[in-house]
Amino acid sequence: RVRDLMHEDMPLVGETTPMTEALLEISQRGYGVTGVTDAGGELVGIITDGDLRRHMDGLLDRSAAEVMTPKPRTIRPDQLVAPLDVHSGRQARALGLLTRKADDWRSALELTRACRGMCATDPVRYDFALFGIGVHGIDIPPHLQSSQIS
Repeated sequence: RVRDLMHEDMPLVGETTPMTEALLEISQRGYGVTGVTDAGGELVGIITDGDLRRHMDGLLDRSAAEVMTPKPRTIRPDQLVAPLDVHSGRQARALGLLTRKADDWRSALELTRACRGMCATDPVRYDFALFGIGVHGIDIPPHLQSSQIS
């Protein structure tokens, strides 16, 4: 599940944090990255290994705000769209989660809506199962197929 890959305990430092301290936070937490927050605790930037390489000259004399990439994009699990390929599409159709025949963007949105009906906060949580049973050739039992459910 996407939620399983997301972290709620991301390392965070303040904008004025010296890079010597920010580097310790990055290293100790093991994520290889740290978020940068303003005085109100809002995320205003992120420091990645790419940022560190771009600022190597004088890195330890800088603050987190001087090194960070500003305005990082974030996304909640409920904003994600279910990935759709031939394997997950076939299984989604067998289960009655998808009616469109094409494996396209509109079908991905349809599948996401169907999955959101089962879990509004994380509609893509079923992706791995759909993909896995499809790619490994596992057949949906007849009693679970949409044509058999009344």
